[in-house]
Amino acid sequence: MRKLLLLTAIVTLILTGCKSKQQEKVEYVNASGYFVRNDIADGTIIQKITSQEQLDGYFGMGATMSVRPTAFDFTKEYAIAVILPLTENSSTINIDSLLRGNGKVNLYYSVQTGSPQTYTSRPFTLLVIDRKYDGELDVTANK
Repeated sequence: MRKLLLLTAIVTLILTGCKSKQQEKVEYVNASGYFVRNDIADGTIIQKITSQEQLDGYFGMGATMSVRPTAFDFTKEYAIAVILPLTENSSTINIDSLLRGNGKVNLYYSVQTGSPQTYTSRPFTLLVIDRKYDGELDVTANK
């Protein structure tokens, strides 16, 4: 019986010491002053953007007197775009969490659908992320 208890204690210590690397929280900024181009195919698009050319392929700049488009320095940062299909309802994309671990950047988001509108819109969010958090993008849409 003592041997069994000792063996159980040793196995527990070994397994506790072999934890996989914890995921770290990724800091990001929401970009502003952009709109989804109207020549982009309808549907959900989730894209890691690493160059100005890629950004220009999905978005146009929508500067106003009070809002200037967020500037990107793609040598130091990248972007993640979540673009939803056209909808007649007001919709908000919520970033539930953005984590990095095991070489992957894990994005968890949910969509809050609101009341009907008299027009269609293309909900999106555009995140700016430091390249120190670079990795393969893995996305999960939460309910």
